[in-house]
Amino acid sequence: MMFVPLFMQGILGVSPTATGMIMMPLTVTMILASIASGLLIEKMGIRLQMAIGLLIMAVGFVFIAQMDIHTTQLMTSVYMFILGLGMGMIMPGLTLALQETYPQSDLAIVTSSSTFFRQIGGTFGMTILGAVMNLYSGRYLTERLVPVLKPMEEGDGQLSSIITP
Repeated sequence: MMFVPLFMQGILGVSPTATGMIMMPLTVTMILASIASGLLIEKMGIRLQMAIGLLIMAVGFVFIAQMDIHTTQLMTSVYMFILGLGMGMIMPGLTLALQETYPQSDLAIVTSSSTFFRQIGGTFGMTILGAVMNLYSGRYLTERLVPVLKPMEEGDGQLSSIITP
């Protein structure tokens, strides 16, 4: 989900403002689902709610993984909505489960440690996925873009003057 703005702006040519609007359903839905999850936990239990949230989140990630140059802004917003719904159902439940497991005297340590390790995990995840993206981007550019540019360069030489200053 962190690369969606990069995809929208760099590949589809969407403006930064429009990209923010596309990402808005993720944020709003996550907030609303977090609020509603407290009521849902009370009614259906934490395990069932977490399972449903994980399933919804997985569906959202599958949709995001299928995005290509034909994906519309509306469909991307729908994918963000689905992902936000799943994340909103999971995040408070994880914190609540941790807080119920430990004694009240350790709640501050448990909650702050949970937040800290989520941040560390996100940092490592972004680093690894960024490296994978860079690896594949380099390969795809070499395999797909260079063969298209070669005939243009050999044609009239105008491409060379654009590429090299």
